[in-house]
Amino acid sequence: MMVGWTAPDCVDSYVLSDSLSNTSELAGIKGAGHFTFSVTPDFTEIIQQDVDSITQHDWLYANWEFHKAHCAYVWRVLANALERKRKGETNVYVYRTLVTYEHAVHCSHVLLERSRSLAAPTKIQISGTNRCVLL
Repeated sequence: MMVGWTAPDCVDSYVLSDSLSNTSELAGIKGAGHFTFSVTPDFTEIIQQDVDSITQHDWLYANWEFHKAHCAYVWRVLANALERKRKGETNVYVYRTLVTYEHAVHCSHVLLERSRSLAAPTKIQISGTNRCVLL
């Protein structure tokens, strides 16, 4: 659900597994499952949804429903990390962008915007490495 390499300490395997599952509670509303990625905005050059394929490109296209699912994913990662901290776990890491107000505003726009078709392409810059921070 991220578009670049992520350090193992920063991966929330529970949330990631649920987010990629077609049986997730959120799959029925397109908040989880498998998504289509393409090198072209018309989706004529499809690539696999895996880190090795995705990180071979500087830019990719996904549809708007992926962008919404991505925002829901990162918020679940942050919520789960905060809950783990509250329960006393130490060494809890999250993606650096999750603790920025700018990204929260961006995802708010993505999730609340209603006029854009879920099938519309959205251009994604592949970040290379998703930086992590300790909570």
